[in-house]
Amino acid sequence: MKKIVTTVVLFALSLVLVACGKGSSALTDAKEALQIQYQAGDQYDSVTRDITLPTSLGSYEGLTIEWASDNQSLVIEGTKGKVVQGSENITVNLTATLKLDGKEETKPFSIVVIKKEVVELALSIKSKYVGEPYGESLSDGLIDEHLQMSAESNLTVSFFAENSKTKTIFNNKFQETRLYPGSKNGSKLVITALNGKKITKVEVVFGPQNGGLSVNGLEANKTISEKISVDIDSLESVTLQNVADATSGNRIDIKEIIVTIK
Repeated sequence: MKKIVTTVVLFALSLVLVACGKGSSALTDAKEALQIQYQAGDQYDSVTRDITLPTSLGSYEGLTIEWASDNQSLVIEGTKGKVVQGSENITVNLTATLKLDGKEETKPFSIVVIKKEVVELALSIKSKYVGEPYGESLSDGLIDEHLQMSAESNLTVSFFAENSKTKTIFNNKFQETRLYPGSKNGSKLVITALNGKKITKVEVVFGPQNGGLSVNGLEANKTISEKISVDIDSLESVTLQNVADATSGNRIDIKEIIVTIK
């Protein structure tokens, strides 16, 4: 009888050990499988955009994952790691804590948030109304991400960077920037890339009127469409001008201009 009891106890103990082993093995496997998800073009040593931090793994039921960051260049918001680029490259240490069946493991990650590339453009608008001489509507100056400037005739220009290589210089949701005609020599906008950069493309989104837009002296485009795109042969400066006849119906309404540089 004593032998039977001993056998039962040993058998039960072996079941417990096997169960514990399975839990530990699953946690170890999950730790090995856990990876950070980067956006296209990014990798661990060159992060420029938000990353995805899994809080669970589909094949491991009951597994939870918690993340911690040691630097504000990477702010954790649920499953998103929000990237905050600064003026220099920053190494960020992340720690993932995996929990399963009352046990936990940690896994460290190290990423590098790349410094923000400053894209500078100089902007000059010369406005000309029908029958009137040119007047400076907007002072020349560098475009800063958060700079907003107002000028005559309710012209509001807002500046922000879409990414490190493309800058939107107009983004007016409720009004248009207007280039008025002037006997084929109307209002013009000059955009200049600074610091050795070159302009490779200009995209224009029109409002309800387009008398005749010329890009760098090319034949006027009178299309009223959602967007026109003009490839540029890597120039430092681009001129947009209204070259229509001087009648009031020939103004150009522009909602947005996107400049791509390299």
